[in-house]
Parts: sequence; C-alpha cells; structure tokens
Amino acid sequence: MIGGDQEGFGYKGRIGKNDPVIDASAKMIDGTEFVGVDGLQKVLLTKEDLFLNCMAGKLFTYALGRELGVADQLHVKAAVNHISTNGPNIKNTD
Repeated sequence: MIGGDQEGFGYKGRIGKNDPVIDASAKMIDGTEFVGVDGLQKVLLTKEDLFLNCMAGKLFTYALGRELGVADQLHVKAAVNHISTNGPNIKNTD
C-alpha cells in the first residue's frame, strides 16, 4: 500500500503494516455520498446556496460573539444575496 492509504500510529507517525486503512468516504445528511476532499468540494459546489447560508451564519456568529437569533436571519440572507450577486470572493473593500 501507498503511505497515504494508511494512518500511522508508530514512532512519529510511521506507518506499519498493521496500521488501519484510511476510509475517506462519507455521506451527507441528505444521503449524497462522496470520497475525500475533492468529492466533498464537488458536492458543496452543487449545493452552493446551502453552503453560503451556513458560511454566512457561522461568520456572523463569530463576528457577533453570540448565537444568532431570528432577527439575525435577515442579515444572513442579505449577506448570501450579496455573495450570490457579486461573486464568492472575499476581499478587502478599502
């Protein structure tokens, strides 16, 4: 096996013949299956609206330092609409 297919537990992460094989497959909550980071990226790109809504909500939660309330959803929706209209670029507007 190639070194990237197993998880190393030995000295400094060295891979031994009995170390477990990495299973990079997963399933989204809606049942969509994917394998690895590339597969996750492809799935997220097909669900851009859900991804943007989640990302905006997490950024607002971090920025505000608290959980979002019902009144905050208007701002999250506005942020998602702005990103959808102007492109998904994060850049300095100064």
